[in-house]
Amino acid sequence: MASLKDWSRLEYPPDVVRDALPRFYGIAEIVVATLVLGFLLYLGYQAPAGGDLSSGAVDLYHLAMIPAATLLILFGSQAFSTGYGLGPEPMYLVGLMFKRRGGADAPVREAARWATVVAVVAALLAVLYGVMALMAEFHFPFGWLARWNHESVSTLLGNLVTSHSHTMLPAVMGGTVALTAQIFAPRRSQRAPWSSGVIDAGLWVAAAGMVAMAVVYLISGLGPYVIPTLWAHGTQGVEGLAMDDSLTGVVGFGSLIVAVGLLAHMFAEREASTLRLATIASWLSAIVGIGVYGYYIEFHENFFGAAGALPKAPGTLNDAMFTEHHIVWGFFLMPIVAMMFAGLDLVLHPGGQRPARRAAAMALWGMVFGLIGMAGLNFSNPHPRWANPFYDLWIVALALVVGSLLQGLLMLVAAQSTGSSPGGSGAALPASPSPSGPAARDI
Repeated sequence: MASLKDWSRLEYPPDVVRDALPRFYGIAEIVVATLVLGFLLYLGYQAPAGGDLSSGAVDLYHLAMIPAATLLILFGSQAFSTGYGLGPEPMYLVGLMFKRRGGADAPVREAARWATVVAVVAALLAVLYGVMALMAEFHFPFGWLARWNHESVSTLLGNLVTSHSHTMLPAVMGGTVALTAQIFAPRRSQRAPWSSGVIDAGLWVAAAGMVAMAVVYLISGLGPYVIPTLWAHGTQGVEGLAMDDSLTGVVGFGSLIVAVGLLAHMFAEREASTLRLATIASWLSAIVGIGVYGYYIEFHENFFGAAGALPKAPGTLNDAMFTEHHIVWGFFLMPIVAMMFAGLDLVLHPGGQRPARRAAAMALWGMVFGLIGMAGLNFSNPHPRWANPFYDLWIVALALVVGSLLQGLLMLVAAQSTGSSPGGSGAALPASPSPSGPAARDI
C-alpha cells in the first residue's frame, strides 16, 4: 500500500505504478498546479466585471487550461494505445482514427474511441475561433468576413469568442467522459453485461450532441446564423432556453447515461472506488452547476436581469454571481478534477491508490459544499461576505477541491518519476492479463 510518505518523496514503490508517464510531462503538471492557484488568487483580488471574468482572469484561465489539455491528450493516448500521445491534437486525432492496437491485451471501446474523435475535432474548431479572435487584437483585417455576414466587426468577434468558449467546454468534458469510459470499463462486464450497452448508448448520445453543437457554433461564429431562443416569453422575450444550450444539454444527458452504465459496471465487477466515484461525481457537479442552475435562470430572466438586459431586475446580483461561479466551477475546476482523477486511475494500480482516494474524498466534500454554496449565492443571498454562510461554503469548497487537485498533481509527478527511474527499479508493471473469451474482444 502506498502511503503519504511514499508519494511525498515523489517516488512510488515499484509495484504501485501501472502505466508510468514520461518524465518531462511533470512540467505540465507543475504548471497546472501553479496556475490553478494563481487563477483563484487573482479572482480573490479582482472584482468581477459585471459578473464576468476580467481580461486578466481570462488570460490566466487559458494559461492553466492549455497544459491541462496536454495532460488529457497524454492520458488518451495511453488509454487508447494510439502511439501518438506526444504529438499535438491533430496527431492525436490521426492516432485515434487510423492507428489503434486492438486484441486481447488492449481492448478498445469503439463508442468511446469515436466519441473522442468527435470531441477532438470540436476542440480543434474551438481553437480556431479563439485564434481568430486573438488575431483581431493584432489588427488582423476581418472586415471582409463581417461584411459577408452583414454584421459589424465587433459582432463578429463577439460571436467568435462565444463559439470558442461554448464549443471548448462540451468538447473537453465529452472527451473526458469518453476517455473515462475507456479507462473504467474497456471490457464488457460479465456480471452486468447490459451495462456495456448503456455506456455505449450514452457515448453515442454525447457524440451526437457534440456534432450538433459544433455545427451550430461553426455557422454562428463564422457565418451569419443567429442562435434562436426556444420557448421565448417574458419581458422583451428574454425568458426561454437558448437553442445552443439545449445542444450542450444533450452532451450532458449522454454523460448521465454513461455514468449510470459505469456505476452498474463498477459495482457489478467490484471495481468501484472513491477515486472513480469522484471522477463521475465531477461530471454531475458540472452539469448541476452549469445546466440545472443555468436553465432555471434562463426561464426566470425577468428576476435575474438577462445578463444586464433588464438592469432594474431584483436578481441582477444573483445573476452576476452565477456568471462568475459557473465559469470557475464548471468551466475550470470540474474539468480538471475529471481528467486528473481519471488519469490517476489509469496510471496507478488499485493497491497504490490509497492517497488518491483520500484526495478524491476531499474533492467529493468540496463538490457537495460548492453546489450548496452556489445555490445559495445564485438564488438566495448573493452578497460575497463572511457573514453569508453560502459564501463561506463556497470558499471552503474551493479550498477542498484545489487541495485535492494539488495532491493529485503531486501523485502524477511521483508516478512519472518512478516510471523513469534509472536501473529499472521503478519500472512500470505491465497491465494485468486480459480474460479470454468474449469479454476480451473490442466492444
